[in-house]
Amino acid sequence: MTAEPSPSTLAPATLDPATLDPATLDPATLAPATLAPATLDPATLDLGYSFCPNDTFIFYALSHGKTPSPLPVREVLEDVQTLNDWAMQARLPMTKISYRAYFSVM
Repeated sequence: MTAEPSPSTLAPATLDPATLDPATLDPATLAPATLAPATLDPATLDLGYSFCPNDTFIFYALSHGKTPSPLPVREVLEDVQTLNDWAMQARLPMTKISYRAYFSVM
């Protein structure tokens, strides 16, 4: 099981993703807020979900290779509001959103 970054190791959401170089970041502490669309790997499915125990339970099998997937899955863990905002910006190819955000995104 991969260790999840603690909230204290995550970069602040106010960082400008366009100015960050992902090659210089430690993969163990890479904050999802630092991901810009240009840094996403097309050969990997970036799946956004929250640290919530329900979300981690729901997506565990997919994100840890326990269920078939056409592409390797990379977890992008972030708080619910950030995921909702990112969904409205189409920032990730797949993300879990809140019920409230569904009507704004669709």
